[in-house]
Amino acid sequence: MNTIMHHIGIFFALAPRRGDKSNSKIVEWLRLRQEKSGNSINYKFWHKDKNSVANHCDELETKISDIEPLRRLLSALNFIPRIVVDKVRRSWVYNDWEVSIDSVKNLGTFVELEYKGRMRKPDPDKITQEMREFIANLRLGRVEENQRGYPYMLLYN
Repeated sequence: MNTIMHHIGIFFALAPRRGDKSNSKIVEWLRLRQEKSGNSINYKFWHKDKNSVANHCDELETKISDIEPLRRLLSALNFIPRIVVDKVRRSWVYNDWEVSIDSVKNLGTFVELEYKGRMRKPDPDKITQEMREFIANLRLGRVEENQRGYPYMLLYN
């Protein structure tokens, strides 16, 4: 199934609220997302491998009916938006993955593979290797991996 969605995500970096002032160490994001099918709030925590490279993230997400009261609540708690990610996403399901083509405003077009399976304890290294093999078999030529996500790319690239 092919779906097309327009997402507007407002990202708040949590590290400064926890005493970490280093932009290079942002590993937590709180995101408010607006889209036609409904709004949501999402928490992301990026895990790093032994080389300190982010290789997967935990995500907690729930739908919200009205984004404005939550935005005002976060503002009252002194959460400051760091970046807005405006993208159009076309996605398909392949095995346990969501395969997406994202057109991100002020950034470009990207392909994203995201594990959507239901394993209790998935092995991120194994899943990442399977995804790399899948991409290699497509013979697309030069492929660059991004382990930081669109908010980080918009802020620091």
